Amino acid sequence: MPEAAALPVTEAALAAFEPHRRRLWSLAYRMLGTRADADDAVQDCWLRWQRAATEAAEPVRDAEAWLVTACTRLCLDRLKAAPRRHGGYVGPWVPEPAMVETAGDDDAVVPPPERHLERAQEVSLALLLMMERLSPAERAAYVLHELFECGYGRLAAVLGRSETACRQLVSRARRRLGEQAPRFAVDAAAHATLVARFAHALADGDLDGLTALLTAEAEAWNDGGGKVASALNVIVGGRRVARFLCGIQRKFGPYALRPCTANGRPALLICRDGRLHGLLAVEPATVEAAGAGLVIFIRNPDKLPP
Repeated sequence: MPEAAALPVTEAALAAFEPHRRRLWSLAYRMLGTRADADDAVQDCWLRWQRAATEAAEPVRDAEAWLVTACTRLCLDRLKAAPRRHGGYVGPWVPEPAMVETAGDDDAVVPPPERHLERAQEVSLALLLMMERLSPAERAAYVLHELFECGYGRLAAVLGRSETACRQLVSRARRRLGEQAPRFAVDAAAHATLVARFAHALADGDLDGLTALLTAEAEAWNDGGGKVASALNVIVGGRRVARFLCGIQRKFGPYALRPCTANGRPALLICRDGRLHGLLAVEPATVEAAGAGLVIFIRNPDKLPP
């Protein structure tokens, strides 16, 4: 919930806060997985900063450290409430793309808080989904250490734990994410080729061809949120995933598949009659992108580009 008391805005407080807003939003999005939650966390952080800047007996010496700590702890509070927040969700819950761009178009369909968010700071939907396995403390430690390169001393100060405890949190997070957790960068050209072949096979309804592009253990996560028809369970097995996707084409198609990028990774927009019906993210199982290990199918209209 936002802070209740609205304090007068001071130019000095705003001037100190604004240079860090984008970084705070990036942190909150990686912690929480939706744009709206990230917006709310940053707004709450601003209100706390405004109070600290106007009421503290002494000025804050390191604004960035203070803000990162405050934002992280606000996100931790939200993550601890996540089981209740997602408890009534219909079907699998998957993260929301922070930015979707159509191929060959300079304008983002879904812009982040600032359009020039560096691609190097983007995080794939696949990693965000895998991080749902982590406890709130593990997720905070992993995001700060692995994605924001925060040292263990700084991490201890942010989380209010010892350096040893923080090392254990990061180690547990790595183990729980397993070998799929990615400190590696998938070859971008190979990934794009895989998605293009996937789109071609799907458009043709080529069950065998689609199966060949999926690993035997591939999973499909379908997020309709109870607002549109969607599979209510995760589909496991390459052949079953291929059969499910081809079945959608037969039952509701034909769909037009429009290349795009979601969080900087190749993906597909699924359109029919000029309307957007879904976003399909196809994630490789290996660095070489030899086969897809995860398919994320977002159909919940609240998570799709307008």
